[in-house]
Parts: sequence; C-alpha cells; structure tokens
Amino acid sequence: MLSGRARVDYMHVEALEVLPELLERLGIGEPVLVGHSDGVRSAYPRAMNRSVRGLVVMAPHVFVEDISVKSIAEAKTAFESTTLAQKLGRYHADAAKTFRE
Repeated sequence: MLSGRARVDYMHVEALEVLPELLERLGIGEPVLVGHSDGVRSAYPRAMNRSVRGLVVMAPHVFVEDISVKSIAEAKTAFESTTLAQKLGRYHADAAKTFRE
C-alpha cells in the first residue's frame, strides 16, 4: 500500500506472487484459471509465467477504451460534486477509499 491506496500493479502482484503460493499450498500443479473483467488481468500474466491446463476469460478488459476513460472522469466529478459520497457511505465504511480503489 502506498499512501493508503492500493498499488497500481496489485493485480499483477496477486497473479505473480499470491496465486503461485496459494496453488503450491493447495498442491495444484496445472490449474484452469478463470478471470472475469479486470480479473482477467490477473489470469493473463499468471498463464504466461507457468503451465496452466486452461484459461477462461469472460468480458476481459485488455485495453482501455475512450468511453471508459470518459466515464471514470464523469464518475469522479459526480463523487466530488454531488451526494454520491454520502450514498456510497451507506454501504461502505470508507466511501472515498472504496471509490478511489
């Protein structure tokens, strides 16, 4: 963690450090990795660095689209200038941290 925020490369850390340790502890040699959305970003690097039996990807985010960048900017503006933070606060202990991450 840096400054209370998740590392930018946290998905790669999960894929290249955490997942191999978990698989080793469970005695799984050639897993079938399943990734959905941003989770695919964890599955891809893992598959590239070790033998896997299969790789299932669903709605993978493998490139950044202009619409996504625009939507993120709009959501940030809404979070900072409307009651969105209070609304999220009903469901999250730290709405600002949840929103940033």
